[in-house]
Amino acid sequence: MRSFVKQFKFTEQVSILHQAQIKKCYKEASIEMAPNPINPFHQWIIKLDGKSIKTQKKNILAVPSPQLAAYVASEFNNQNQNKSFFSMPFLLLASHAVDLDFDASNREILEMKFMFNLENDFIFRRQLNSEQQHQTETQTLDPFLSQLYRKLNIQINSKDVRNLEYLNQQGKIKLESYIRGINNWQLVSLNQKIEILQSCILGLYLQLGLINIQMALGLKKQLIEFENFKILSNRKENNEENFKTNLEVAQLFSESITTQSIMY
Repeated sequence: MRSFVKQFKFTEQVSILHQAQIKKCYKEASIEMAPNPINPFHQWIIKLDGKSIKTQKKNILAVPSPQLAAYVASEFNNQNQNKSFFSMPFLLLASHAVDLDFDASNREILEMKFMFNLENDFIFRRQLNSEQQHQTETQTLDPFLSQLYRKLNIQINSKDVRNLEYLNQQGKIKLESYIRGINNWQLVSLNQKIEILQSCILGLYLQLGLINIQMALGLKKQLIEFENFKILSNRKENNEENFKTNLEVAQLFSESITTQSIMY
């Protein structure tokens, strides 16, 4: 999420490249239907006092649906005098997706990053734990992996076979095809879910509607405990709330990117 901050600025040329906060310089954010948009995902424009917003790469901030535009506008309208961009996740996700629409090379980087993270997902690496932990993890995770097999028609090796790849070549091709088939807005949403959950597998489950947010966060906590990483229960309560809030934003973002015709 923090990396998205560097990709946003106003048309008034107020850059936040080195700032987490800037002074509020507008009275009201509003939304407006774009006149004859070339890209069907750029149908609704968010404006500040009637002026369009631009991303860091100087692309007009326009989103697929009035619902998503309203989310972004409400983030601006709910800001206090000092605007914090870390508290505007809809804006940051939308800005990133718009810039992806104009830059295919960044899209390719995200796709490659997804496949790398998937093959190194700690759900696959759980075989390195003790025998007792391995048994517990198998009982917890194998039913979810089986569900993913059926949904995407791929085969993932989850048995404790040391020298066998987790994904065979056919499985990799199918997953690459799936990722190439989703649009930039879906990819940004998926990437955000993976970042929060620290797992491509859990991100895919949530994106595909196979689990809900509470279950995804519960599995994340279990897996971190399995892996002897820093246990979530030892962190401050508001950190867990931040995880949940950002995950809900990513989910709402993906649910609200359905394009709507501008023809009457």
